[in-house]
Amino acid sequence: MADYIVGDLHGCFDKLISVLDVAGFDKDKDVLYSVGDLCDRGSQNLKIVEFVYSLGKSFRPVFGNHDIWLYEYFAFGNENRCWIKWNGGDATMSEIRKLSAQDKAKYAEWMSSFPYMMEVGDNVICHNFIRRSKLVARIGNLDPCGITLGNCRDSGLVKDPDYDEYVFDRTIADFVRIKAGQTGSRWREPYEDADFEKDFPSGKSYVMGHTPLYEDGYAVYNGVYMIDTGAFVTAKEYGTETDGRMTLMNLETKEVWET
Repeated sequence: MADYIVGDLHGCFDKLISVLDVAGFDKDKDVLYSVGDLCDRGSQNLKIVEFVYSLGKSFRPVFGNHDIWLYEYFAFGNENRCWIKWNGGDATMSEIRKLSAQDKAKYAEWMSSFPYMMEVGDNVICHNFIRRSKLVARIGNLDPCGITLGNCRDSGLVKDPDYDEYVFDRTIADFVRIKAGQTGSRWREPYEDADFEKDFPSGKSYVMGHTPLYEDGYAVYNGVYMIDTGAFVTAKEYGTETDGRMTLMNLETKEVWET
């Protein structure tokens, strides 16, 4: 039995199956954790939803910003303009709009339990980490692992129905990228090594996605792993030198596979 964690899926079914096969994932014995963002921008969104749903308890995700939009469509019929027009939701909508009411309700109930943060042994998983002080300021004494898609608005974690910059800010992501020797924009606010040490105490590993590192590959710095490597990116469509990849990591050994 092994625990794996995969980067942002974004509707890239073939790449997911490929990397699972390369690693030897066994759905009857292993567990697949996810840093979130199941759909949007890729072209196999419904296949992704159907497949990871079929894994049952062997699939354990946290939720990302794209999952918020997808959940709100399944649960309430909300067709968020920010999602559809600017964040790849149009591709997802073209596939899922004709689902039956029963299927939409089934997926909504399932997604409602996706947590914001998850601890697995010595690993902490989140779609995108924000500063500990900011998280406390936003949610108070609430346990971030107890906040789910179903209560993220009531908890106060997510306030903006379009895109909550506070929760999905890339200050820490930019810090890690630059410290790992990658290119990246300077973080939006003062953030130094002492801040990082407070936010990420030693003794644990921290795994996140959200920021697509399709040019340099996954980044690691002092126990923080960024494993979203832009699986949806194609050189032809995005004008990049290479296509993006799907990254899978063994949570215990930190061995990494990419396809």
